[in-house]
Parts: sequence; C-alpha cells; structure tokens
Amino acid sequence: MDLNKLPRLSKTPTPDASKSEPATPSQGATPLQYSPNPCPNCSTPLREGARFCDTCGAQIARRPNGGAAYGIGGEAWISIALGIILLFFFNRPLQYWHTRAHPEQFTWSFVDKTGNPITYPQSAFWLPDVAFCVFCAAMILEGLTILLARRIPGVLVFALIVSVGAVAFNLIAMAKAYGEIGFQIPCALAVAFGVYIAIFQVGLFRSLQAQKQNSRNI
Repeated sequence: MDLNKLPRLSKTPTPDASKSEPATPSQGATPLQYSPNPCPNCSTPLREGARFCDTCGAQIARRPNGGAAYGIGGEAWISIALGIILLFFFNRPLQYWHTRAHPEQFTWSFVDKTGNPITYPQSAFWLPDVAFCVFCAAMILEGLTILLARRIPGVLVFALIVSVGAVAFNLIAMAKAYGEIGFQIPCALAVAFGVYIAIFQVGLFRSLQAQKQNSRNI
C-alpha cells in the first residue's frame, strides 16, 4: 500500500523557539511609599495617597499637590469668630466691669432668696457668667495660637493649659450654680467644646512635632 496516496493530516507549525520573546522576569512587590506628613489625629506615618489613616481610621483631606491638609486656618477662624460672637451675647460680666465707675449704668438687678437686693458678684449668676466668658476668651486665644503654631509650637502648650483651666472652671461653676439657679447650659457647652479644643490642640502639637522630626530625618 502506497502511503503517499493517503490524505495528509494538517500539522500545526511549531513556533521557532529562537524567535519567541524572552519571558519577563517576575518583579518583587513595590515597597510602600509614605507621605512626609503624618496623620493629624494620631501622628502615625501615612501611606502616600491614602485617604484614611491605617492606625486610627481618620479621614485625611488632601491638598491639590497631594499633601495632607490640616485645615489649621479654618480651625483658627472658627475659634476666633465664635469666641467674639459668644462674648457679644454673653457679656454681662464685661458690662459690670465696664460700668464699675458708674454703677447706675449697669441695668441688671439681683435679689437673694429672701428678696433683698444684692450686687451682681453676690448673686449665683456671677460665677457661671464669668466662667463662660473665660471660655470665650480661651477660644479666641486658641485661634490665635493655632496661627502661630507652625512657627512657635510651644504656644500650643500654653493654649492647652488655658483650655483645660477653662473647662475646669466651667465644671466648678456649673456644679455650684445647679442648686440655686439650675442647670447652666452655657457652662455645659463650654465643657463639651473645651474638651474638643483640648483634644485638637494635643493632636496638632503631636502632628507638628512629628513633621519636625521627619524633616530632620530627610
């Protein structure tokens, strides 16, 4: 039987090994890149481009150039503005001090439990009013120190001491006034916002210290 007369089966050509492209060697994992700016909340180094801190989960705002934004200017502005506005509406101690030379110009009147007239400092309203004014002044001071924090980080320590003192003062005033004139909402708000301000100041101070340390290591 002549095998040449049988139909030939199709044969797929074998590619030439010499013409095949060389295999690309596997590359190792790319090392993580970290931003020079740490987390503003916990001061942990941030991954480059991260939107959230890997340690505390805080959301990281980003500047157009990719750096972490801390919003210091906005925080300073709101502290100063709120402090001035609140002092404008809760200014009874300031009115009293301003009119000490002319008592008749101070139009507020106070009486004791028996109905006898007493002076403003003798009333139960004096301590909580002064405490809240101290908190307003602490807010204004905090805004000013935030603006100076990058150049003089030590001013944040002074602002923190003032904030903690204002919180303690309002706590004492609220406790003493509760039995006579009831719960003082302004003092309670001062305590709540004062604690927030103190936490922010501690976080900002730690963040600035970490930035300073990173700049030394670069």
